[in-house]
Amino acid sequence: MSNELETYLSGITVPIVNDISYSLVRHETKKHSIRELTDIVRVVLHTTDWDTTPQRIAEYDVSKNHISDTGCPGITYHEIIMKDGQCLITLPHEEISWHAGPWNKGSLAVALMYRVSNAEGVDTFAPTYDALRAAVARCGEICLALGILPENVVGHRELEFTGWSWFKGSKVRRKTCPGMQIDLDLFRTRVAGYMQIKMAIRGYYADEIDGAFGKVSKAALVEYQKHDI
Repeated sequence: MSNELETYLSGITVPIVNDISYSLVRHETKKHSIRELTDIVRVVLHTTDWDTTPQRIAEYDVSKNHISDTGCPGITYHEIIMKDGQCLITLPHEEISWHAGPWNKGSLAVALMYRVSNAEGVDTFAPTYDALRAAVARCGEICLALGILPENVVGHRELEFTGWSWFKGSKVRRKTCPGMQIDLDLFRTRVAGYMQIKMAIRGYYADEIDGAFGKVSKAALVEYQKHDI
């Protein structure tokens, strides 16, 4: 294990997750479409860009907003990670939320609760250490549960059409979400390392904890899926 990865993952624990989804406001008439959990092939990391409460976000999402003039069926995030690292389920994973356009059906939306932009609207701030570390562990747990490779943990800004688009042969960024202070490649390496540790503890992985999710790690994930889920 590299010194950086070892230091970061040292003592990291499985996050406690609280389900508050059924306490949040819903649209009066609209409903989300339903999917099988096997339809989920990626985790999309977001920022709320708003330091508030899940209830206030839900209230905004179901009213006239930047996504729909008539409101969304419910909150747009499946999970929210608070500044102190508390992990909240805000929408059942089977429901297809409105968070990433054409990527919605196959995506699970995990949002970091923090303000990313300054008063001028410039992407400036980073999430807290506790929140980002909890996000690594939580995304690792989701990937282990659903058989998702860590390479498929992506930031909203990395998704074509909603995060960026082509213009005259060049990529044009449409969003900075989940914040430009987050190194997404490093985040994925840490998620992979977390998964390797968990699979090693269960006896499915005996190679190096290096955050490089190659053939051995992928085979271990298949075995983990067979026996631990």
